[in-house]
Amino acid sequence: MSVQATVFRPVRVEDIEVPEKFAEIIEGELVTMTPAGKYHNRISYKLQVLFDQFCRQHPELDYGGDNEGFLLRRNPDTLLSPGACLYVEPSNRNRL
Repeated sequence: MSVQATVFRPVRVEDIEVPEKFAEIIEGELVTMTPAGKYHNRISYKLQVLFDQFCRQHPELDYGGDNEGFLLRRNPDTLLSPGACLYVEPSNRNRL
């Protein structure tokens, strides 16, 4: 009798076909997410307003919302999609 083995490999960013808004990859493992609820969206929106005001005073920074996807690591991949984010623009990293 033969035994069939299935080999699983880590998920890569290129493997997912859904927008990163509904999925994240954490150390090669796909994590699907349900749509955000009313309170999550309100908090996310308020954070984006605060980030917008703060970034006007700090042009080296930028902010984003729930459609941002950040590839943080490769092999295994880690892709996160936060509800709101504040980050340093890649072109300004050396200025800090």
